[in-house]
Amino acid sequence: MASSATAPSARPWFSTAGSTPNRAYNDQIFVDLRDRYGITQIVFEADDPTFQPAQEIRDEFVLSIKGTVRERLPGKHNPKLATGDVEVKVAGFEILNRCPTPPFPITEFPGEELAHEDLRLQYRFLDLRRLSLQRMLGLRHRLNQVIREHLDKHDFIEVETPLLGRSTPEGARDYLVPSRVTPESWYAAAAVAAALQAASHGGRLRQVLPNRPLSAR
Repeated sequence: MASSATAPSARPWFSTAGSTPNRAYNDQIFVDLRDRYGITQIVFEADDPTFQPAQEIRDEFVLSIKGTVRERLPGKHNPKLATGDVEVKVAGFEILNRCPTPPFPITEFPGEELAHEDLRLQYRFLDLRRLSLQRMLGLRHRLNQVIREHLDKHDFIEVETPLLGRSTPEGARDYLVPSRVTPESWYAAAAVAAALQAASHGGRLRQVLPNRPLSAR
């Protein structure tokens, strides 16, 4: 895990795996190994047997690394990273997966415009690698956990209810939602959720939390 290497380690070995952007020089190759926990700088030295094989590493290759955690040279520290005081000198590595040139850069820099949304949605699995997006998903997860824990303490029961589904004939007027994917097609946000919630109350589940996406509330 990248974020676990935040200080020089007394352990002789450190191992991690993740995706990589890289920077190559004559005597060193630097790889920013990225996983869900952050970024760790990996160093291949020219006098090491791993240097030649490392030259084929390209952006978004997935690597497994073994090496030694050491402090960065004076003046090379990066205070913007949690791992900015250390780097990992590689003793061995394996390319777990190769990747063709991505259709847009995964790394993010302040003030730099992202690729067009349509392209990022087309390659959503790549877009989800962006650290800012992963932080937002993590924040959403923690927020949901806090809400659930609070409601659980007040004896609420979480019941999954459908949000978009078939229209029901009970007489309620449906709320129509246009489809972005299929032109001239619509979803019917029927009162099924309300019907199931009413059924749960009828079943004497007095305090019910319907499980629906936050964006739809």
